[in-house]
Amino acid sequence: MKKLLFALFLCAAAGLPAQDLFSAMTIHGKMPSTNSNKLYRLQAGSFTNNKNFIESFNLLRKNGFRPVYENYQNYRRLLITKVKADDVRVAAYRLGQLGFKELIITEETAVPPPRTRTQAAPQRQVKTPAVPQRQPYAEHESTIYVFEDK
Repeated sequence: MKKLLFALFLCAAAGLPAQDLFSAMTIHGKMPSTNSNKLYRLQAGSFTNNKNFIESFNLLRKNGFRPVYENYQNYRRLLITKVKADDVRVAAYRLGQLGFKELIITEETAVPPPRTRTQAAPQRQVKTPAVPQRQPYAEHESTIYVFEDK
């Protein structure tokens, strides 16, 4: 939420009205509610030209994103994964500022449920192995220990 307010502040400082926040970008998919606990993936582009893909990938990395890609048929999809719901609006705004014209927002599907702890984990009982008894061998001058299993 703080990031969204900061983005609105940047718009106000730049002289842009708040409704023009995403006017230069086409967004496919539903903008998530900021109080959702789901994770989202943002597709910033799909490329057949490897040079354009590398330039866009490096642009995102240079500006603080952690982009990944997936190959689909003859295309390379440029993705930003595991984005929290309250960070999607800010990420979309930043992508628009970087010159990306389209954005596809989808919900992450393979997200494990959050861990909840209702009680302390049971203590595991560890059995310590029995230490073998040492007995000297009497026939030699030096002491030799013989281990006997019981």
